[in-house]
Amino acid sequence: MPYYWARRDFRNPDDRVLGFAYTFLGIRIQCAQCHKHPFDQWTQTDFKDFRGFFTRVNFGVNPESKKEYAAMVEELGADKLRGNQLNRELSQKVKRGENVPFMEVYVTKGRPEAANKKNKQGKKQRGNNQSPATAKLLGAEVVEINEMQDPRTALMEWLRREDNPYFAKAFVNRVWASYFNRGIIEPPDDLNLANPPSNAPLLDYLSREFVNHNFDMKWLHREITNSDTYQRSWKTNKTNELDEVNFSHYIPHRLPAEVLYDAIHQATASDDAIDSLKNSIGDRAIGIAASGVRNRVLQDKQYALTIFGRSTRENNCDCDRSVDPSLLQTMYIKNDNDVYSAINRSNSSWLFQVGQQLGAVQKPAEQNKRANARMEQLKEQQKAAKQKVNQLQKQADKKPQLKQAQKQLQTLTADLKKMRQVSSKAENAPARLQSFENPISQDKSEEIITKTYLRSLSRYPTEEEKTAARKYLDDSQNKIDGVYDLIWAVLNTKEFMLNH
Repeated sequence: MPYYWARRDFRNPDDRVLGFAYTFLGIRIQCAQCHKHPFDQWTQTDFKDFRGFFTRVNFGVNPESKKEYAAMVEELGADKLRGNQLNRELSQKVKRGENVPFMEVYVTKGRPEAANKKNKQGKKQRGNNQSPATAKLLGAEVVEINEMQDPRTALMEWLRREDNPYFAKAFVNRVWASYFNRGIIEPPDDLNLANPPSNAPLLDYLSREFVNHNFDMKWLHREITNSDTYQRSWKTNKTNELDEVNFSHYIPHRLPAEVLYDAIHQATASDDAIDSLKNSIGDRAIGIAASGVRNRVLQDKQYALTIFGRSTRENNCDCDRSVDPSLLQTMYIKNDNDVYSAINRSNSSWLFQVGQQLGAVQKPAEQNKRANARMEQLKEQQKAAKQKVNQLQKQADKKPQLKQAQKQLQTLTADLKKMRQVSSKAENAPARLQSFENPISQDKSEEIITKTYLRSLSRYPTEEEKTAARKYLDDSQNKIDGVYDLIWAVLNTKEFMLNH
């Protein structure tokens, strides 16, 4: 997992203790870094002893490869560059297909003799605690790590042990929270003695069986989604309408930022565009980087993802992500140009696909028809002007008329050149939707309405919704505008934004 260990906020041993405990154990141990929290079991000693597993793990230029690294940099002509300048230069060379050196995650060797070395006063030398001979697992035994090639091996083995009280529970609890928007332990990333589970037998069962099934994630997801709990309705009754803890009914919650953004663009895309999205993770919100985006299209995505509460990935806490509603989110769905462009994009939208089916698409040849007609007219005028100039050139006493005819010929030639450019652009322009005022048959109207609901809400419209939508389409003078409004209206329903 080089990317995990090479993160910028994960290179200091203390940061690694915090990040590892949070990620794999669901434990917030930051208080123990400075003091013993009165409501938690972890002490400063626990923190420092656990820290020993991470002190030998480094990211950078491996000392064993330092000479080779320097030689490659010198050979590439970048030996005088440092820091970000060197990184940018190496990145450019990679894009050109050149081989470049790179930094890596590496583990230094243990030094048992240094760990026990003392000064003249009989005290351990300062700095020796940076590479201790032993480390202690949280709530478990002490491990001799100096003789180990990689102390992280002991951590990984401990995580998979049946007697590990944290890893399986933390994993199961997070998966449960992803389905129900609430963990059996809530918050799902805070397993501590002062925060007991709402249903301890349930958490124990899932954790135990997760281990017994050799940490099979497919088993876990299947077990949860096949349960009566997951399949309960979001509609409440008098006995459970106030319950938000015991999972007596499903609690609707807003879709995560990336899922919602992709849902908007998938619901408004043509069938071909949806197939393309399926095959390209980079075109979906879930596949774009969290920062450093300079492409304008990606910047628009970042804006939408930010207002819908996507994690900034600046810390380990789940609180870094938000699913709370806001007025800005409502304004985005209703009025933002990004949503308008998604619905109305040329060639690749569901609206354009409907326009093609109705015969409301103006093809480039049709767009170019007027330009071609004007070009032909200019050609005739240019031909007549040339003939006139030739005639006047033979008559010596017609110099004023010749000058005027030549000026007219120049003007016609310039206009013809511009019109050729206009015609060329029109030929290469994408097809576009045009006004369509003919009545739509009842069967076609019902097909459009049904598919709009299926691709947006994943369900068929009710009879009431069909009737209202059909009446609106019939009353719309421009049927394309009517279909646009139908798509926009469905996107702006609560049902579209919620997982229920």
